[in-house]
Amino acid sequence: MTDNTNYYIDNIKAGAELNGIDVGADAVRKLALYCCAFEEINKSVNLSAIREPADIVYKHIIDCLCMIKYARIENGDAEIADIGTGGGFPAAPVAAVCDESSVFAIDSTAKKLNCVKRCAEEAGIGNVKTVAGRAEELALKQPHRDRFDVATARAVADLPVLCEICLPLVRVGGRFIAMKSTRDERTPQLDRLGAELEETVEYVVRTPVVNLERKLYIMKKTAATEKNYPRKYAAIIKNPLI
Repeated sequence: MTDNTNYYIDNIKAGAELNGIDVGADAVRKLALYCCAFEEINKSVNLSAIREPADIVYKHIIDCLCMIKYARIENGDAEIADIGTGGGFPAAPVAAVCDESSVFAIDSTAKKLNCVKRCAEEAGIGNVKTVAGRAEELALKQPHRDRFDVATARAVADLPVLCEICLPLVRVGGRFIAMKSTRDERTPQLDRLGAELEETVEYVVRTPVVNLERKLYIMKKTAATEKNYPRKYAAIIKNPLI
C-alpha cells in the first residue's frame, strides 16, 4: 500500500487555508490517515466514484470542512448523525474536528459501514459510531427518534424526501443540515415534521482547479414530529411533502 499520508496532510492544510478554515494539526493528521485508508479500500469496495487523491481532498474533505464552517457546527458534547454516510462523509471529517462529540454514521449498507469503521480506526478517529439500517425505519422508534442534536445528509435525495427521513431523528431544538449544490429545491411542508427553515447558505468551495458551488438548507426542529412520520420510503417518494 502506498503511504500518501504526507501528501494528504500538506493538501488538507493547503485546502483549509484556501477556504479560510482553521483546522488543528491533530485533526489534519487524522483526516490524512482516513484518506489513506479510504483510498486503499475504495480500490476494492465501491465506496465512492471519487478516487484521485486531489479529488478526495477537495470533493470530500474540504467540502465537508466547509459545511462545518458555514453551518457553524461547534465542537462539544453533542450527538451528531450523518444519514446515508456512504464512505464516511461528512461523518469522518465532522468527528475529526468535533472530537468531543459522538458522530453516528448511518447507512443501509452494512458493508460500507464496516469500511467506514475500519478507516476511522486506522485514522484514530474514535468518536465515530456506525448504525446499519434505513433512516426512515430507525426514526420510527427509540433509541434514535428525537435523539440527535445535529443531523446531516449529503446529496442523498431531493430535499422533501430528505427532510421527512431525517427530521424525525432530530431532537426538539436541534438542527438538520442538508448539503446540496446550488440548484434550487422546493422546501417541504416542514410544519408537519415539527420544523422550520432556519436559513439557506450559499458558498463556494475553493480548489486549485475549479471552484465548487454549494448550498446548505438548515432546518431547526421546533416540535416533536407527528407519529405518522416518516412514512414508508415508497410513500415518501410517491407523495413527497410539497
